Amino acid sequence: MRLHFKLINGEEQDFTIDKPSFTIGRSSQADIVIPHDGMSRKHCFIENVGGKLFITDLGSMNGVFLDEKRIQPDTPTALPVYLNLSFGAVQSLQIDMEDSTRVYSRPAASNANNAAPAPVEHNQTTTATALLPNKKTKKPKAEVKAAAKKDVQFNVKNMFFFALTLTFIATMTFYFIREKMAEDEPLTPEEMYE
Repeated sequence: MRLHFKLINGEEQDFTIDKPSFTIGRSSQADIVIPHDGMSRKHCFIENVGGKLFITDLGSMNGVFLDEKRIQPDTPTALPVYLNLSFGAVQSLQIDMEDSTRVYSRPAASNANNAAPAPVEHNQTTTATALLPNKKTKKPKAEVKAAAKKDVQFNVKNMFFFALTLTFIATMTFYFIREKMAEDEPLTPEEMYE
């Protein structure tokens, strides 16, 4: 089986593996090593069972996503190549299965989303174009933390101005009602809501 990885930083890597099952990760203990901070030491496990591929998240920090939905860790999940796949630093993955099984390939991203998968014959490359969650590239943890802190600060600032505006409106309403009450004129419902 030949694998072609495209990473989120634009780098591409090719691997050939003759085993029916293998691990992918950052550690030298993994069968396929992708030395990138977005990868866990042992990120995921892929196995070929009767011509069908299964992927298992090995409890990785950044997870494994099929169609932007995180799969359950330690649970083998069928890997249909026509679904979007992402894990760690991997943006896209091409798999060349060197057996006679038929597999399906996702149409190019520019095609209609509802197009039926096209069969791919023996020794052709099948492509699973992976989209990262929210269709954004992953950022280093420091950038993510800084952005989250900025968002929280922005939200706190917005909440402060909202509370200040609400307090101003309540105060003005109170003084308006108090002024009307001082005139000893009872307010009509229409006057209250004007």
